[in-house]
Amino acid sequence: MTIDEAHEIINARPNWLKAFQKYCDSEQIQKESEINGINACGYGIQCDYCDMKFGTQQCARAMENYMKRKRIAINYLNSSKEYFHKLLEGETE
Repeated sequence: MTIDEAHEIINARPNWLKAFQKYCDSEQIQKESEINGINACGYGIQCDYCDMKFGTQQCARAMENYMKRKRIAINYLNSSKEYFHKLLEGETE
């Protein structure tokens, strides 16, 4: 990895956190959680890593902690809904 690539990833992280949290808070996810309970607050794969001290972006930071503990890299350059959905389903690249 070059220095430029590392800077690109570092700069993409804040936007990725915002986008992932927005996806978690979206109506689509809220409707799914009401129907089947999956990804409702406290029931996602990342929720064991949420300490509720984050203030904002709790789901995104919990997912980061989950991925770090599992030693799985997050692709901060990918902010697609498909990628977010796969992460919430436990599918990792």
